Amino acid sequence: MKTILPWLRSLVSFPLGLLAIQLFHLAGRHVFPLAYGDLDSEPVRLLALTLVTGAGIVGSFVVGAVARHRIWLHMAIFLALMLAIDIAAIVGALATQPIWFKALVIATLPLQVWVGARLAMLTYRKSSEAAAR
Repeated sequence: MKTILPWLRSLVSFPLGLLAIQLFHLAGRHVFPLAYGDLDSEPVRLLALTLVTGAGIVGSFVVGAVARHRIWLHMAIFLALMLAIDIAAIVGALATQPIWFKALVIATLPLQVWVGARLAMLTYRKSSEAAAR
């Protein structure tokens, strides 16, 4: 059972991370409806970019906190998932946005994953630290 639990946490962590992103955006729509409508000005685009970055951090945090092992492997896989989703959004719904906005949506992905992973690592002790205590 001890060997099955990490695999189970890994399998559950990715859907939960994506769900966390969706829930973040659902809450964001209620608080900042302007950022989820027409992105027709620079301040609105920057707000939307901030919300996208926050959602990615929350999603990465959830993946790392649930998986709790091989954190950077999980973050690399989650980064690839988020990259695929963001590319689809850029080609689809965000196709009319300026290139700088689309570039920043992609460029912030590593930051989102790194911050989320670092925060997730604060939620559990590594086995070497636990053994030392």
